[in-house]
Amino acid sequence: MDLRKVADAVPEYPAFLTVEELNASTRKLTADFPDLVTVRPLGKSQGGFPLELISIGNGPKSALVVGTPHPNEPIGCMTIEFLTRHLCENNELREELGYTWHFIKSIDPDGLKLNEGWLKGPFTISNYLNHFFREALFDQAEYSFPADYKILHFDNVNPQTQAWIKAQELTRPDFQYSLHNSELGGVFYLISDDAPPLYDLFGELPGWFNLALDPVGEPGITNQAFAPAVSPLPSIKGIIDELEAAGTTDPSSFWKAGFSSYEFARQYNTYSLVVEMPYWDNQRFLDQTPTNTSYHELIKEYLQAEDNSHEWLDPRIEAARALLLPGNNLFLNAVQEQIKNTKRRLGPLRESLQKPEEDRMATQADIFLYRTTFIMFQQRPLTMFKRMLEEEIAKGNSNPTFVELHGEASTRLEDVCKVLEETIEYRNIPIRELAAVQACAGLATAAFVRDR
Repeated sequence: MDLRKVADAVPEYPAFLTVEELNASTRKLTADFPDLVTVRPLGKSQGGFPLELISIGNGPKSALVVGTPHPNEPIGCMTIEFLTRHLCENNELREELGYTWHFIKSIDPDGLKLNEGWLKGPFTISNYLNHFFREALFDQAEYSFPADYKILHFDNVNPQTQAWIKAQELTRPDFQYSLHNSELGGVFYLISDDAPPLYDLFGELPGWFNLALDPVGEPGITNQAFAPAVSPLPSIKGIIDELEAAGTTDPSSFWKAGFSSYEFARQYNTYSLVVEMPYWDNQRFLDQTPTNTSYHELIKEYLQAEDNSHEWLDPRIEAARALLLPGNNLFLNAVQEQIKNTKRRLGPLRESLQKPEEDRMATQADIFLYRTTFIMFQQRPLTMFKRMLEEEIAKGNSNPTFVELHGEASTRLEDVCKVLEETIEYRNIPIRELAAVQACAGLATAAFVRDR
């Protein structure tokens, strides 16, 4: 299999496709290849969008490829756009791989719809943050699989995850590819099991497009890495084991969701892959050059920024909460979870300041992390609070308090975005390059799974 040839075949994509455009493209694919493509219904999303399983080929192995497991991560939709047509057009490649391919273009069309404001550009950090949406973990398709393990009991399975479960039951995948992506940083890989034959390619692949490899990878599991930038997929069972060992009887203060798609698919002996890659390129995150700033001073600065953010946002959330229309509010769930998780993460940082012997000079990478990456994350609850108010007003809940709070939130987000745009140098990575990395990594892993 010539992966360079595959990468060269990925077309230019000027923008991301909307839910409606993805569905229209599926209809065209079935019309163009009626003997190769079948489409089966899996159900409907909470918002009423159809969830469909697209199947191509008839090989002995089974692959399940799923787009937008997180709705702010649409690169995978474009990867599926490419792969579905490329596999139909290339009989030799399809037969060499030996798979029946199954695709869900967007498992979370409701969430993708709520990100639509930035999908057509401009592809700036400001536009992205102003139109950002991502559910709380327990509302996500990726982490709402049923779980009954030790102290974890979760059965609040949403329609999107129900459709994913049905897809797994229908396909019993040998290989599952949940298509995630990040925002800033480099490329890294998460896999379900050790795969030495893949590591050279995984290391080389980002360089084909002048992208950086992120040697750290998924935060918190680097010490378990299989290879540079290759780590095991996070285990929910492992999290629960640690909580139980620490004497926890109710994990909900730390984990309110269920199993991930990877963990649920283990019952089929499925091999799973996730490839993370950013929208924007700034390779300062790799720069280990010392600065004149102390690491502890940098942490203090960041903690103060978080405290200021929470002092501003917390009372406004409380003011709005009592005035919301009744029902499950995805925006409020997401805002509350983001704030709770951030406050929990700040505890160890505060404790680290009590150990002066561990202070050092911060590196350029440290500066980038605390003044750029973390500050971007800090805006997620703010922008979703703003958007929650917009949704309430659009539904006719035009309480004057909402109008006032929306104006305040909009001004605050505008000010933060202005600072970010003025201080961050970044390159928009062409969509085709990101789709090519995902496509090539996925095809290589499929071949590995076939042969293992």
